[in-house]
Amino acid sequence: MQEEKTIIEDLAENIVEIGETYYKLAQVNIVEKATVVGSISIVIVCYLFLFLMIIFFGGIGLAAYLNTLFNSNYTGYFIVCGLFILLAAILFLLRKKTIIPLLKNAIVKQVYE
Repeated sequence: MQEEKTIIEDLAENIVEIGETYYKLAQVNIVEKATVVGSISIVIVCYLFLFLMIIFFGGIGLAAYLNTLFNSNYTGYFIVCGLFILLAAILFLLRKKTIIPLLKNAIVKQVYE
């Protein structure tokens, strides 16, 4: 009878240890995924900032070039503004079919890697 109690107590201790181990493993996995998502977010923000700076200064340069091409002080800026509005309209129209699914897939892919 005493041996059965010892075996049951050992089994109960092992089950508790296994539960604690799974809990710690889940914590480590969550921290790892949060770290990956956080670091990827920082990189994406840096890339986005660089991309916006390229667009900004490229737009100013293109507008200045078009001003000299058309011998005007304002025409180049209006043309570049029109190009940016056209680009924004295209992105707005494609957001539900193309852009949002691409972003969702990229985020899900990064989370589950």
